[in-house]
Amino acid sequence: MVKPSGLGAYDLRALRTSSSLNGSSSSSLSSILKVEMFSNSADGLHGLVSDFKLSVSLLLYFPCVQQFVQGIPALPEPYSSDSLVCHRPLYSIYRYLFSGHTDETPRDYQCNLGPDGRRRDADERPELCRGTVEFVATKEYMVRDPMPAVYFFLIDVSMNAIQTGATAAACSAISQVISDLPDGPRTLVGVATFDSTIHFYNLKCALQQPLMLIVPDVQDVYTPLQTDVIVQLSECRQNLELLLESIPTMFQNNWTANSAFGAAVKAAFLAMKSTGGKLLVFQSALMSYAEKTNHDIAYSEELYIFQFQEANKLLQPADKNLKTMAIEFAEYQVCVDVFLTTQSYEDIASISVIPRTTGGQVYYYFPFSALADTAKLYNDLRWNITRPERFEAVMRVRCSQGIQVQEYAGNYCKRIPTDVDLPACGFLHHPEFGPVLLVSFGGVDDATEKKHVL
Repeated sequence: MVKPSGLGAYDLRALRTSSSLNGSSSSSLSSILKVEMFSNSADGLHGLVSDFKLSVSLLLYFPCVQQFVQGIPALPEPYSSDSLVCHRPLYSIYRYLFSGHTDETPRDYQCNLGPDGRRRDADERPELCRGTVEFVATKEYMVRDPMPAVYFFLIDVSMNAIQTGATAAACSAISQVISDLPDGPRTLVGVATFDSTIHFYNLKCALQQPLMLIVPDVQDVYTPLQTDVIVQLSECRQNLELLLESIPTMFQNNWTANSAFGAAVKAAFLAMKSTGGKLLVFQSALMSYAEKTNHDIAYSEELYIFQFQEANKLLQPADKNLKTMAIEFAEYQVCVDVFLTTQSYEDIASISVIPRTTGGQVYYYFPFSALADTAKLYNDLRWNITRPERFEAVMRVRCSQGIQVQEYAGNYCKRIPTDVDLPACGFLHHPEFGPVLLVSFGGVDDATEKKHVL
């Protein structure tokens, strides 16, 4: 990103809770994340926007948890981020940076000025001497207490997935990464498979072997025995390993070609609705049943190859209900990651709506080869669940007068005008950089000149 001359440096400011990190890199962290951009001067900003048609944008990334804990000072008291002040020493007043209103400085915050015109305690207060500080969020900012880390694996066992080895590769990858999950009472797991129907599994340790629970109705899905399909990893590890080893054999003679992707994802969400967490879906066959539709939404390969004049239609989701469903997922803090292991055309435009809205990712292996891609699938899955990650975050970008947020770009859900929901904040490919969001600003006018822009 090129920063125009005349603009000051950009700083990020994060607000989080003081909840524990579970002793692992993958942690549940409920927070309201407020990110702010500062500029010491906006000279020439209106000219850059109007004359040169340059966009004013902010590229946000979230550093790793260790950087939050070690490198950023946390204020001991719940100061309001809007009351970081510009002092007037003669009248003991301060000005709110966002609204521009003035008020009397609290008595315990007043301080005399030194010979240089600075507050004598400026170097002792992080909010006055540091560009980035952390405001610890109290319970008033939290919708609920931090939830345990939940990982739900949804595996395609249709004919195409079995014959190409995608099901076996997914089960092998999951069984290998189980040991990397944090072991403790706050780690919950669940497994389900699907073709034209949905199969849940009771993994409780009281059973000698996992018990299959079938949901045949994909038009009105439900979760059988909700308390039994998501259980503590420490108690069900043996049954979980046994199930993952037996799934490829159980469905080796499966001749069902249909894939109830939409209904299966919806059913898994119902199981996770009370806790939130990560839903990891392994999809191979072309989606044939969508949530609450009475027809197949599969595109033919002839349309995909020959009708170039209608190719733009392939970029639009075939089922509008998927977007509505994804917004509901984000509302209940469920992040969906999809691993596409296919050898033919896949309706990515429809499938990607769910990960894009819930802060997840799409991993694409095409054409999938069990010999060449099994190791890559394992590496991607291992990084996905072991990377430093925070759950249940909300981001708000606040602007001073004269500038406003125009649009966002990235994987997020925006249910209300002011806040952006991020069910999971994980790191994509580099351990020091998290998910990236691009914020574009508009409303820059002449009144913005000669002002502090925040």
